[in-house]
Amino acid sequence: MELAFIGENHLEGVKADCELAVGLGFVGLEFNYWGNFADLTEETVVKKREILEDHGIQCAALGLWGWNHLSPDAAERERAHEMLNRAIDFAEILEADTLITGGGSIPDATIEENAAEFVRVFPPFLERIEESLMTPAFYAVHGASFFTSIEAFERVWEHLPEVTIKMDPANWQHHGDEYLPIFRDHGDKIGYMCTWTASLLPSRPSAWATSSGAR
Repeated sequence: MELAFIGENHLEGVKADCELAVGLGFVGLEFNYWGNFADLTEETVVKKREILEDHGIQCAALGLWGWNHLSPDAAERERAHEMLNRAIDFAEILEADTLITGGGSIPDATIEENAAEFVRVFPPFLERIEESLMTPAFYAVHGASFFTSIEAFERVWEHLPEVTIKMDPANWQHHGDEYLPIFRDHGDKIGYMCTWTASLLPSRPSAWATSSGAR
């Protein structure tokens, strides 16, 4: 297991975070984008990679959020898929270990219906991620995603066993679920681990760490 933390996206922040990571003994940074991902340029990504290399820090993960990859609206889905392909391209440049995103969702559809559509839609993206030697990890119980239960993952694993969980115990706890059984029963499916200790221990100040390679 290797430790990383979530970094800033602007270049000055990336440099400062790299210096902090080196000083603390962390080996990587995680970068996350929402709607602003559409404004990210390849030139900026290349410069970000150069800063990481200069400090001997790796990109633990690139996360893409807020895009509904299963949207029933054709234009919205097409745009989301454009962003996902772009995220894979940029993650390749960064030599990211993991590509994280949401599963998307069809509003008011059942778990079975959402899982079936995911299995139909995602294979080309999963192939691209794996060809780039990255792990595909999907954030559970987090925004625009039908992965709101372990059952949703189990339905998908019947057809796409390469799908892994971005595991955040605090998210499961806040959702009202027990998270320890997931470690017990599906530890081999956890592709990326995130901890927010303040969420689990409310009396303590905010602190967190993200670990990559926990699979």
